[in-house]
Amino acid sequence: MNLMTRFLSSTRGRLAVTGLAVGALLLMQWLPAPGLTLENAAYYGFPVHPVTMGAIGVIPFLGAFLLIEVARFVVPGWSPLPEDESGQLATVQTAGWLGVLIAGAAAVGLDYYWFEWLPAVYDPFYEPASMGVASRVLFGASLVGASALSYVLARAISLHGIGNGFVVLFGAGLSWELIPASRGFIDWLRSMNMQNLDVFGVLGNSLAAALVILGTLWMLVRAPYRGTQPADTSAAGMDDPRTWPLPGPTSSILPLAAAVLIVDGLRWVGTMLDLDGAAEVTRLAGRDLMPSVETLSLGSALPFVMAKIAVVGLVAFGLTRFFNPIDRMADRWVDAAGPRADIDRDTLVDHLKTRRWKASLIAAGFLVGVLLLDAFGGELIRSLGATRLVILTAIGLDLVGEFRFHKLHGPLVRSSTVQRPWALPAQSARERGPRFARSRYFRTLYHAFAPFAPIELLRPASKSDLAETDDSTAAD
Repeated sequence: MNLMTRFLSSTRGRLAVTGLAVGALLLMQWLPAPGLTLENAAYYGFPVHPVTMGAIGVIPFLGAFLLIEVARFVVPGWSPLPEDESGQLATVQTAGWLGVLIAGAAAVGLDYYWFEWLPAVYDPFYEPASMGVASRVLFGASLVGASALSYVLARAISLHGIGNGFVVLFGAGLSWELIPASRGFIDWLRSMNMQNLDVFGVLGNSLAAALVILGTLWMLVRAPYRGTQPADTSAAGMDDPRTWPLPGPTSSILPLAAAVLIVDGLRWVGTMLDLDGAAEVTRLAGRDLMPSVETLSLGSALPFVMAKIAVVGLVAFGLTRFFNPIDRMADRWVDAAGPRADIDRDTLVDHLKTRRWKASLIAAGFLVGVLLLDAFGGELIRSLGATRLVILTAIGLDLVGEFRFHKLHGPLVRSSTVQRPWALPAQSARERGPRFARSRYFRTLYHAFAPFAPIELLRPASKSDLAETDDSTAAD
């Protein structure tokens, strides 16, 4: 094994690759996009440069993966997302080209907004020299180029770093958003002096954020339907499918987004019809999930709070059941257990139905709790965002787990890929031996809404694996 291969296979090397890639992404989030000058931004009232090179980032490629997933699901005759290595590579490459096209469309939209729409609306006669054709081409090219670079960085992390590259960069972007998001809480603290410091208010804010994080940890790690899997699948108990974990929680975004769309639509209808209390509610601009109940009377706030709770609970309950198909799960689990397990399919189906019912209730209750904490948790949780904390907690669990597994077992190689969380226990039991399921927590939260993060089973590399790596490196 040559020096470079040895370094990239080590824990330090993988951490270095991941850190450099994340640092490059954050640098693009900070560097202003060329072509749009600070003079242009200041003219429209922006104190700082409003568009950075990382404004588009890795998001177009995440959307490209989702479009491929939808196409495979909708178009007759198309197979589901492949789980073999060659199929995975083809999917990633296709998503790369499609993501570049999406990034180009987003760049055209930003170009139109800054160089066409804003001047036409605010001052048709304002046209500084910096808004020439060359500036606009440079502006769009820098955005698309930075987005394509984020795709390359994501692939580098997946191959030579810690964690799934797209998930890591997505989490890095969310972390970067915490900086401006926390300003509201910081301003709230600065508005107090030491004499009138609301100690109980600060403690309450901190407790609300802690509850979101601890609740996510419990849901993913300790809940009865948890998405975990023993590191050593040859451990006792893996012969009986009834002891295997059932990954139950569904997307942490979709039920909340459904609540926003439905209830905000009702609020808009109420405003148009001039119903009582609707005008008071519509003045609450900037709330993503819930209206701030501090500025509403109980009679005005309660209907909207109850409506969003009902929407989140029902959507989460239904999706959790949909993404844990009992029939397919039982078939795969019985097949994986084989003759070792003294259990028939009908018994396993009855067992899984009971567990899925409990899992659906817990998933719905968890998301309702996140929604309530976002509404009543105070300035800190409203600034940081409860959903953002849930996602970052899941990503953190994945990265810490992979780091510890890598440090314990040394170089890792991918043994197989699973596209559905409910199939993970069966695949792990079939392979046996030490395995780590990369992105299992993140994918358990999102299920089919995160095809860019397949669950990859990693195993310790053998001597033959390392020899093949040396040969491929020498050939390159």
